[in-house]
Amino acid sequence: MLEYKARHVTTGEARRILNQRPNTNLATIVKSNICNSNLENTLTTKLEALFQKMQEKDDQQMAAMLTMSEKTFDFLLQKLLQMFSCAESQSSSPNRKKVANKSHLVNMNISNLRKTLDKGGTTASS
Repeated sequence: MLEYKARHVTTGEARRILNQRPNTNLATIVKSNICNSNLENTLTTKLEALFQKMQEKDDQQMAAMLTMSEKTFDFLLQKLLQMFSCAESQSSSPNRKKVANKSHLVNMNISNLRKTLDKGGTTASS
């Protein structure tokens, strides 16, 4: 099918040539056999451009989704930390409160924890 189209002018291509050359008629274009012989290269170029646009759109959406998930994860970690620190300080005796102030839950840095988890390691303080 591609070989047939490569050797002969298709109707769409004849119309395109007719639009480019208004002083000729359709019959002379078809008889002259002016055709685009690199049909495969044209199709490949157009498909590559289409796939490139799709890839860029996917990358933008993934970046936006990653940003939203990071914000959600940070928010949840902060709320969880607040919940643990409030629960521990309310239920402890005065002696335990002194120990709780030195606890790693109170002094935990959320951004350092997230960076460590992103690297796949464990923290020494946790």
